[in-house]
Amino acid sequence: MLNGSILTIATGVIWTLVAVIYSAVAGKQKNFTGFMFFYSVVFAVLIWLFQPPQTASAAEISKVAYCIVPSALLGQLGFFALYLAMKKGSHAVAWTFTQSAMVMPFLGSWIFFDSQVKWFNFAGLLLIVLALCGLGKSKKDKSADEHKKFLSALIFSLTALLLTGLSQFSSLLPGELGMSQEALSWRLPINTVAGVVIWGTGALIVKAKTDRQIIKYGTVYGLVVAAGQVVLYMAIDALTPIEMVAIVYPAALSICIILFAVYCAIFRKEKLSKPVIASLVLLLSGVILLFRQ
Repeated sequence: MLNGSILTIATGVIWTLVAVIYSAVAGKQKNFTGFMFFYSVVFAVLIWLFQPPQTASAAEISKVAYCIVPSALLGQLGFFALYLAMKKGSHAVAWTFTQSAMVMPFLGSWIFFDSQVKWFNFAGLLLIVLALCGLGKSKKDKSADEHKKFLSALIFSLTALLLTGLSQFSSLLPGELGMSQEALSWRLPINTVAGVVIWGTGALIVKAKTDRQIIKYGTVYGLVVAAGQVVLYMAIDALTPIEMVAIVYPAALSICIILFAVYCAIFRKEKLSKPVIASLVLLLSGVILLFRQ
């Protein structure tokens, strides 16, 4: 259990680093399209080298692709909406909204796949919604310009939540269609290739210019995202034999949200008001109940 707990904490810390790097790119007005392209290339290379897909029939691979390619597109659009939200307002709030996207696959699984849901899972969902409402409440003493920026940030944050949530839900479809494990092993590799194509196309359209900093940020981001993926599954594998796997995702997610909020308060000098702190506590409580089994 100790090993699994350490790996779970490590996952949350790595996810925080993902947020920090993303925040740095948004805050410094870096070339976002170029950054995402280099990240996508690095991530794809790492996945295909160290987590290559297994041999499966062309028909099954095609079915997986029909689900994963739209999922990848929605996910990348969600990342872009998050970037725009961070440019307009609080990075901590924008990141928290995006991480709350897990409510959509939860609802989708319940509505479309008849997943077993208990009362405390619904209670968790309600707490998350209330927390997001708290985070999305504007102060009355804001100036007209500040209020406009706040609303723009809120709209982009909600958009990031919806797009990311739809992406997460559609990524579940291959598993729900009863495909073989060999076919399912193609989900992440196909996703990475789609990411390269999407951001490569975007870079060509906007004629994105690159420099050493963009390459550095994109490369480091790709390495950190890949590390998070690896450590997450190590934590799952370590806690599965003792039937404690259910704690991995909510614990790592909670650690990530808390640490990034602290980072924003200390290094970005974002003021976390009492209502915002209360909303974060409410959201973390909701996450725990949402994933409770």
